[in-house]
Amino acid sequence: VGVSPLEVCTAFSTIANYGIRHDPVAILKVIDKDGNIYEEYEEEERQVLTPINAYRAIEIMQQVMLRGTGTRARLDDRPCAGKTGTTDEAENAWFSGFTTNLAACVWMGYPEVNKKMGIIHDMRVQGGAQPAMIWNLFMTEATKDLPIENFIRPQDDMINIQVVINPETGEVLLPNRFTPLDQIIIKEFRYGGEPTVQMPITPDDIPIMPMVSLKHINEANHILIEAGYTNIVYKNEPYSEVDSGYTHRQDPMWGQPVETIRKITVWVNP
Repeated sequence: VGVSPLEVCTAFSTIANYGIRHDPVAILKVIDKDGNIYEEYEEEERQVLTPINAYRAIEIMQQVMLRGTGTRARLDDRPCAGKTGTTDEAENAWFSGFTTNLAACVWMGYPEVNKKMGIIHDMRVQGGAQPAMIWNLFMTEATKDLPIENFIRPQDDMINIQVVINPETGEVLLPNRFTPLDQIIIKEFRYGGEPTVQMPITPDDIPIMPMVSLKHINEANHILIEAGYTNIVYKNEPYSEVDSGYTHRQDPMWGQPVETIRKITVWVNP
């Protein structure tokens, strides 16, 4: 699903505005030659994100411009925040960002077809390169007469976090990827005071890889999904010892602990 620079910019301006969304508009009013107003746009605003969660996003994106992939976009005279973006094969490159009073989005690509851009002016196209530099040039000029302001932490800075209680120590921790859903609870914390340590993963948490060789591909797939594995790759490989549509080899091998995030490869007789 494609997304336009206007849509991205609207989302970023909402974050910059502490979660208050203003829909983009091109025409503010229609007046006649005598100054009579025929129609005037009535602005509406919606709080679509809590102020503290918007502020959390602002802090993260400030780091992108301070020491991450967006340093070329950083403005020298005022606080700013933003995010780079580059699709596969550099077919699209983005930089989107904002100050306290203006948001802007730069997109590079071919409008009619996805096509690799490669290298332009001796620089590989990526979000942190040409789009970031264009954003910097535009925003430097566009904000030069605007007031310099800091992003302010909201007074209501309580956040809800998913946590788990360590049954052995009573410590409040972040869930790991094996934590059962019925053990996860929601607790409220002041931003900055939430837990940062994850529940330790023990060998008992890691599931044992089931045997899916010598089974019909549908049965093998069902077994793997039920065990929690979703990154499954099936490869056709002729093997005369099993019927068509049956598996005959797997990696990793069955009977050993294998984390559910691992890629599972299964070979099938076509």
